[in-house]
Amino acid sequence: MKLIRLAIFLIVFSVLGLFMVSHLPLTKTVLAASVTVSGKAYDSATNKAVAVGLKVATCGSSSRDPVIKSDGTFSFSLNTGDLFCIRGPAVSGYTNDCCYEWQIAGINCPQDTKNPSCQAGGAQGAVSQDRGSDSGYNIIYTSVPSNGGNVSGKLFDKDTNQALGVGLKVATCGANPSRDPTVNSDGTFEFTVPKGGLYCVRAPDVSGYKNTTGCCFEWQVAGIDCQANKTNPNCQGKNPDGTGSTTMDRSTDTGYDFAYSKIVSSPTPTTPPTSTPSATVAPTIVTKIELAEDPNFTNSVTVVPSPYNSDSAGNAISTYNFLPDSSTGLVSSGIKNVWVRYSSSDGQTEIAGPASIEFVASDPVVTELSCLKDSSNNVTFNFIGSDFGQTPGTITAVVSDTQTPLALQGVWTETSVSGSLPNTPTDVTTFPVSLTRFDGKTVSSVCDLTAAQISIGADYFCPAIPNHQEDNVNMTIYDAVSGNKLDDETVSINPLGIVSGYTFTFIENGKYTLSLKPTFGLRRFGSFTAKTNPGNTNIVNLSLPVGDIAPDNGDGIINDFDGQELKIHQFGDVPTDATRSGDFNKDSAVNSFDWSCMKSDYFETDAPLPNFPVSGFGATPTPTPTPFFSSFPTNTPTPTPTLEPSSEVSPTPAST
Repeated sequence: MKLIRLAIFLIVFSVLGLFMVSHLPLTKTVLAASVTVSGKAYDSATNKAVAVGLKVATCGSSSRDPVIKSDGTFSFSLNTGDLFCIRGPAVSGYTNDCCYEWQIAGINCPQDTKNPSCQAGGAQGAVSQDRGSDSGYNIIYTSVPSNGGNVSGKLFDKDTNQALGVGLKVATCGANPSRDPTVNSDGTFEFTVPKGGLYCVRAPDVSGYKNTTGCCFEWQVAGIDCQANKTNPNCQGKNPDGTGSTTMDRSTDTGYDFAYSKIVSSPTPTTPPTSTPSATVAPTIVTKIELAEDPNFTNSVTVVPSPYNSDSAGNAISTYNFLPDSSTGLVSSGIKNVWVRYSSSDGQTEIAGPASIEFVASDPVVTELSCLKDSSNNVTFNFIGSDFGQTPGTITAVVSDTQTPLALQGVWTETSVSGSLPNTPTDVTTFPVSLTRFDGKTVSSVCDLTAAQISIGADYFCPAIPNHQEDNVNMTIYDAVSGNKLDDETVSINPLGIVSGYTFTFIENGKYTLSLKPTFGLRRFGSFTAKTNPGNTNIVNLSLPVGDIAPDNGDGIINDFDGQELKIHQFGDVPTDATRSGDFNKDSAVNSFDWSCMKSDYFETDAPLPNFPVSGFGATPTPTPTPFFSSFPTNTPTPTPTLEPSSEVSPTPAST
């Protein structure tokens, strides 16, 4: 009986339930979907887990700070559409790259552009930076050299010592700082810079406060005491901001405390009694300046302060002559400091400075070049010369038609620079190389691993005609000590300045003087100490003037005879069967290119034989130039001809 009643009750309840559901309003229940955000923290070099047991900082209402597991992984759950961000924990000796930006959990905004979550602004009013359905974040840690340093500091009220700037970012600059650090709850901040790295910091603005420290948006060198190591190349560098001033670091700067004071509103000034007139104070202006190479002005060139000029912006313009060395009487190259002393209209003086520049006396010159390949196909290049500068420039080598930078080995000095080129192809033995000084001045040569060679530099010929091959060059070799003539041959000079075609055998460390005279050029001399081992380049820095084409065999001078021969008898673009002597670049035309080469050396003559210590075999006497006709005065040089014949009209070639 009980069973029958129960069945009836259930049936009635079910019918009643259906009736009730059918008469309720329809609703849609949406359950929040769960999204798992995961990632891994690892060393970029070893792939090993980093920061095990530390918490990954997160932000957003639905997130939590997950702990990094023993394998470096971490994860936490969010609801779809939640805003969140993460940041890897700080680990001593490492920097990391990830990921303090706002993201949207589980929504692919590029594909769901109408989703309200993708249209909303992120935290701090910024539009969310999420660009996909982000759920995986690898935090990559990069090891910082152990000899680097942590830069740290604190922001505080100088009167109460209260922490300031919490949550604000301290601006940093330079390629080495890990990131712009955020000020912690106790006012402190910290970031890591490798030793020798350039960096700078600047404290943020704090509402209601004024930064009284005035520190420190200047370039610093991490971990090096530049006062004690002034020759360290890291301490010689220029600011990367383009101002040209030298690095302002003078010690191992690692701590920066920023003291602030409250901004107090100035009281409303009261009107002084009319019976007490207010005095008008004349403005103090700078009237004269004085420059010197030391702060005490003991070696000042200007004994009495001198007036100065100003540019349109009001900047003082003055000149200063650097003091010569007492031993040489010349101004030496290197870093120069110039201090300034101001004299003002109130009779006061003030010293400021220094302004620093690097002074270079002349263009860089390479006198010796060598190259050596090791068993791993790494080639080391050594440059010896002068005026390379103290600030490092760049050195490059051409490998398979590609200009490749060399890694600097050791210290860049005024007279020596070394660089290495790793993993060179086994079939490449010749390397054109260039040294470029910090100011852009470049000197080039070439080194051959298989031979010792003579180079007179890539700029030996007229710069208007690049890639020039000069054949039929007379080369005479003298003993530089005795003056004896040792050899006389005809050689060629390729576009890289390499001399070839001679049979003379040089002696290691022998001192020689070389004479070179092109067929239609002038003779020049240069001396060198021979290196005969493969990989050594004997540098003889010569520039060979070209244009001595008249009379037929030349007369040892480039003058109006040669100019008239080129412009009147040979000028024209129409090719001829016979090679014209004025066709210096061998393109079967005599035109403005050839004229520009001749014009640059107008009135140059054959160089006389050097005065050797001992008169030897007897140098070939310098030829006497052919006299001018009366139409070409001999008492004063004739100005460079201005005649520029049109290349459209080709005069009839002179009969031969």
